[in-house]
Amino acid sequence: MPTRSEAEEHLRIIRSLMERATIYRAISAPTALAGGLLASCSSLAFQAAYPPDRPGADFTTAFLLTWATVLLLTILANTFFLWRGSKLRGEPFLSSGMRLALGAMLPGMLCGLFFSVVFFHGANGTWLPPIWMMCYAVALLATKHFAPRSIVILGWAFLVAGMVAFCALCCPDLSFGVNDGASRSNASMGLTFGLFHLIYAACTWPRKASASDTGGKP
Repeated sequence: MPTRSEAEEHLRIIRSLMERATIYRAISAPTALAGGLLASCSSLAFQAAYPPDRPGADFTTAFLLTWATVLLLTILANTFFLWRGSKLRGEPFLSSGMRLALGAMLPGMLCGLFFSVVFFHGANGTWLPPIWMMCYAVALLATKHFAPRSIVILGWAFLVAGMVAFCALCCPDLSFGVNDGASRSNASMGLTFGLFHLIYAACTWPRKASASDTGGKP
């Protein structure tokens, strides 16, 4: 069990993160924009490269590599924005708050990595999008005690979307008229990791009118 001093330190870090919710929301908006644009463009490009009438023997490999690249580029963009923000505030890059946030998100991200490896070897990539959505949702919701409210809303949106996408795979009647599994998987990635992040960026983008308002709810 954590000692009294460790518990007090965790409370102090959480309180500091909650006080800086507006700052972190402002940093996450550019990352969401970059990730949303990358996901949307990748979805369109992948759909053009893998139309429904093309044999999909190599679909899983190409699908996983495409979205792993999107993830890597988004992580690099997020790292840059976090580094720039820490420099502007005169704080260390790997602060105690960041370590707490990364620790909270790690289990969900590890689950996503585990299922990616399993389904990659099983050559059944059509199941990956709903699993990725739900794992990402779990990672976001794990930060709900100190993250901006907008992050929590985004997490719930991904969780619901992942459940709907999973049910669509299990029940053909819920496929919304898209019978090709590759097209449905690709479209679901574009609509969630693309569109959801673009909407999040538009709703949370820093505005001059609220630049001095650090007490409002994010």
